[in-house]
Amino acid sequence: MRGLRVVAVALLLVTAGCGGLGGSPETATPDGTAAETADDAGGDTEALAVPGVEDGRLTDSAALVDAHRRALTNDSLESRLRSNLTQRVPTSSNTTRLVETTITQRVVAERGARPYRYRRTDRATGTTFQAWGNDTVQAVRGLQGDQVVTRRVGQPESPAAITTARPLAEYLSLGEYRVVERTTRDGERLAVLRAEGLTVEDDSGLFVRGSENVSNFSATAVVDGDGRIRSLSLTADYTIDGEAATVDLVYEVVRIGGVSFEQPGWAADIIAASGGDSENRTAAARGTAPAKHNG
Repeated sequence: MRGLRVVAVALLLVTAGCGGLGGSPETATPDGTAAETADDAGGDTEALAVPGVEDGRLTDSAALVDAHRRALTNDSLESRLRSNLTQRVPTSSNTTRLVETTITQRVVAERGARPYRYRRTDRATGTTFQAWGNDTVQAVRGLQGDQVVTRRVGQPESPAAITTARPLAEYLSLGEYRVVERTTRDGERLAVLRAEGLTVEDDSGLFVRGSENVSNFSATAVVDGDGRIRSLSLTADYTIDGEAATVDLVYEVVRIGGVSFEQPGWAADIIAASGGDSENRTAAARGTAPAKHNG
């Protein structure tokens, strides 16, 4: 799997970050109606307009995720994704066992999602994937503990992948999300949406490869007026190989703006050692896109 695509496995997803940004489900009124907050009570009667939300319901999750992608790439960013789950891991060429694990990812990117860095770790297997990319190339290495076990160069990830758009779209399509709270945090207006229970019939392999009988699905998303999904958390029960398990996943936008970083030396070394277009390799090693020539 390519760099960020690993997220699309069991969690990506939004497979996880730190806690919920902008409010918790407990602040909603018991009947699920929008709670009056300091923002509303202060005389601001104009409801926060959120892309894809009409009459207090998320009716177009694709529109919301598209707005999230566009708004988040307008500046530099940092996001985190964390998932606690039970999954199969191979023990030999033809056997597996179930393990409880935590999979975490961290993404940092400059404006336009270029350049970017990515790191994903699996606690149970002790594996780490790291990636660095720009407009023209991506370098990836995999580690088992401290030992590098794979290196490769390929095409860069899309801005949609950098902003976790695909898994977010999947999770937002699984339930009926309703606005349960509108609030203001640090001067920013936010909407809290919640879904209880799945609205899809086929739950085979949902959240975790090989999972079945998914139940007790609950999810909460915090969204700003530009459509950025500032956080999304979900939980669900499932069975895998006949065993009961739970997935607990949290995505969070940690920072918007003020994010900068250097190209790591290992990425420059991988690119320099690879074959292909020398102009692209040189530009990638500098952290810039090569000049485009007409004709």
